[in-house]
Amino acid sequence: MSGLRIFCATSAVAVAVLAGACGHGVVTDATSLTIPPTDTTKPPTGAIQRASFTVHVSVDAGDQSVANAAGISTAGLVVRLTSSAPSFAPRTLTTDAAGIVKFENLLEGSYQVSVDRTLSASELARLGPDDRDAAVFTGGVGTFLGPPAPASKEVALVANRRGSVMISELFMLNNPLTTNLGYGMGTYTEVYNNSDTTAYLDGMYLARTPLTLHGGWLEFPCDKFNLALREDSTALTLSSLLMQFPGSGRDYPIKPGEAKVIAMDAIDHNAASPNQGQVDLSRAEFEQFASDADTDNPFSANMIILSGGTGIFGRGYPSQQANLAYVLLSASAKGKFKTIQMISTYGTGPSVGQPADASQVPRAVVLDMLSLTGSPSEPGYAVNQAQTWNCIPFLSPVFERAPAPLATTRNAIAISRKTVSRTSDGREVLQRTRTSARDFEYHEPLLRSLRK
Repeated sequence: MSGLRIFCATSAVAVAVLAGACGHGVVTDATSLTIPPTDTTKPPTGAIQRASFTVHVSVDAGDQSVANAAGISTAGLVVRLTSSAPSFAPRTLTTDAAGIVKFENLLEGSYQVSVDRTLSASELARLGPDDRDAAVFTGGVGTFLGPPAPASKEVALVANRRGSVMISELFMLNNPLTTNLGYGMGTYTEVYNNSDTTAYLDGMYLARTPLTLHGGWLEFPCDKFNLALREDSTALTLSSLLMQFPGSGRDYPIKPGEAKVIAMDAIDHNAASPNQGQVDLSRAEFEQFASDADTDNPFSANMIILSGGTGIFGRGYPSQQANLAYVLLSASAKGKFKTIQMISTYGTGPSVGQPADASQVPRAVVLDMLSLTGSPSEPGYAVNQAQTWNCIPFLSPVFERAPAPLATTRNAIAISRKTVSRTSDGREVLQRTRTSARDFEYHEPLLRSLRK
């Protein structure tokens, strides 16, 4: 059996299958057989170990004065626990007087915690005019639990802040595993003006964080590679994929309550690929125009693609199901991109483990982001903790407190920002708490823009 290596697994199924290879059922000379003493302080080999997870809910320091004015506390809040394991049924517990809950009997795996506190009309009435948009406090955090050691996390509730222009919706690439054609041209990003004044998209940027920033492997664990970049609260690390809105300053206004669509291709994708769950983007205000192989809609303004290359089939870059953040930057980011190097921990081949180029921008130019991880309920997103996982923390909480587990392979479904309230004239006020896991949900596409 030279050259054969058998590794003992820790799961109950693998232990049963490999019992003979891992020390069970081996033929032994009975004349020399001795029975070692049993160590009762440790669980038997192959036993399934479980652990507890304590959550302490607090209020973010920057929003404590608003919480005090509204008269809300962290007692009596419902805390929801979900897991990356598809078989895990979500659990809920209610916080005690100190804002604490304790989940027991948990298996190894990645877990996500979420909690919301919506203000009543009487509580909102106690706030000053500048704080009235804080209609909801929400929090979320992820952790990896490795029994038998218990875990604990603090979840800080953050008040909703309207901001100005933000990412309101994303429509993603169809997965070839779940569709006949794997059609990938019909993706789009939607932006929305959540403020009460007209803004201008001219010069703003759409960017993404690198896949390798948020993922780790056994050889490149999350706690050793790129951790300082993820935890950096002063600057955000971006991939090379970057595009900019056209205009000289006031050419592309976006009114309060208005949404604009940036299509990969501004055509009717339902007609181009029937029965594939596509949408009509022929009236999109902006599109990518990457090369002569692309379709150029004269009624859609062309985004300025600043990345090298022309994307798939020379037609631009789709929004993909991936463990990354989609980022909106202000026009003031111009001239503030700093080239850096990080370690490539994602993929295969000789580039893995080697330095890779990336860029950074200062925190002040980051307007908004939508952060995604794969949903365990979707095909292709089974989590194998023994091989690869999503890094925790995802980013510094000044940028993102918890990514949304919504990256989807489903057709005709968008990832859309929640509506938290409406103004007196009926405009939607969208939720923005720097917690994508709480701010976004699955929704029918384009209801704020092209189908309004």
